[in-house]
Amino acid sequence: MKIRKAKPEDVPAIAKVHVDAWLETYRGIVPNAYLNRLNYKKRERLWEENIKKYNISVIETEEDGVFGFATWEGGSSG
Repeated sequence: MKIRKAKPEDVPAIAKVHVDAWLETYRGIVPNAYLNRLNYKKRERLWEENIKKYNISVIETEEDGVFGFATWEGGSSG
């Protein structure tokens, strides 16, 4: 397992993890009408922008590729 800074070519994998996690985690909690509108292409557009603005790391294995991600902003100084 490896954790590294996300690169633009990771965007499709990040979008897939994001959508799949929402579908698995929030089914029965969030209305199906919302979940059914989630799709990889829309999330790719979101992550194309996010990757430019935020610190994002991906978690990957050589065998399976990216299977997780984390995003954060730096803390304030003062």
